[in-house]
Formats: sequence, C-alpha cells, structure tokens
Amino acid sequence: MTKKIPTPPEWFTGTHGGQEAVDEWNRIIPEIERRGLLSVIDSNAVAAYCAQWGRLVNAERWIAENGATIVIRDKDGRVKSVTKAPQVGIARESADFVRRFLADFGIKPWRGSQAAPSGQTEST
Repeated sequence: MTKKIPTPPEWFTGTHGGQEAVDEWNRIIPEIERRGLLSVIDSNAVAAYCAQWGRLVNAERWIAENGATIVIRDKDGRVKSVTKAPQVGIARESADFVRRFLADFGIKPWRGSQAAPSGQTEST
C-alpha cells in the first residue's frame, strides 16, 4: 500500500517559494518518510525548508536573468552607483538556511543518499 504524500501548505505562494517550494515538498517528504525521519521532523520545519528552497531557486533564477548588480542612474541617465541586487542576499540567506536544515537532520548534500534515520549510523 502506497502512502499518500501530505499536502503542501497552502501558503506556498508568492514570496514563500511558489511552485519550487511545492515541488521540493513533493520530492523531500517521500524521502524523509523512506528514511524514517518524518516522526522526528516537524512538518512546519519541513515547510520552512521548502519555502527557503523556493526562495533560493527564484533568487538564483532572477540573478541568472538580470545579473547580480543594479545600476543606479541619475535623472540624466549617468551612472551614480552600482550595488548588489537584493536577490544576491536572498540567495545567500536561503542557501545558508537550506544547508543548516539538511545538516541538522544528518542529510549531507554531497552524500545525501547515505543519510540515515536518527540514532543510526550512515552505514546501517
């Protein structure tokens, strides 16, 4: 019998990660259940992770399309300054959150397929 994946939170829209958050929810929940971690991971924590993942993807997509800097011009069109786009900070903060979340639950992105349920070693 196949378990039904819990429905992603309705608030996964707009600035909360959008479709990327929903897609990550649908990807990670079955994996968490398979590893026996669902009982130790609060669904709100998973939702926060997915929202941050969505923000990361959206920010990186924006940077790829628009660049990492914004040119500020005066009324005559002359360059006054160049500054980092806000999406650079959003991407950095979201990536840090995602990395910490995964590490807190023993999921190492570079060895994620070897993560084990709490209380077990990765070789068991």
